Amino acid sequence: QDVNGTVRAIFHDAAAYVGNDIVAGPGVDVVGPIESVDLPADWFDVVVSTEVLEHHRHPYEVVRVAYRVLKRGGVVILTAAGPGRPPHGANGGRRPEPGEWYHNIDPLGLEGWLRLAGFDDVEIDVLGSDVRATAVKGW
Repeated sequence: QDVNGTVRAIFHDAAAYVGNDIVAGPGVDVVGPIESVDLPADWFDVVVSTEVLEHHRHPYEVVRVAYRVLKRGGVVILTAAGPGRPPHGANGGRRPEPGEWYHNIDPLGLEGWLRLAGFDDVEIDVLGSDVRATAVKGW
């Protein structure tokens, strides 16, 4: 959901845009854990996941689903809290809520997940305590 900004406006010319989160809120079109949501395979041109992986108990599942739903030649764009970022809550709070999962994302681990899922042209960038990645679902 739109907690502290959204990239949705960048894709204003898209034929379709689907926002997903585990709770209803601004910008959420489909509610539920991404690995349980029924999204069509090979359908999206771009998958964007911003500041989600550190809040997901199994972040590889996000990467795996991104690969499944992307068309061949499609791009995944990911950002996450990397090593050194202080824990924060998924709802924008300064601390995770009681019982909320939180774990910073290791850049090498993220690269491994992307390659394991089948992505090509994997690029990982670290800026301060932010991890950023792009990858392509090959032909």
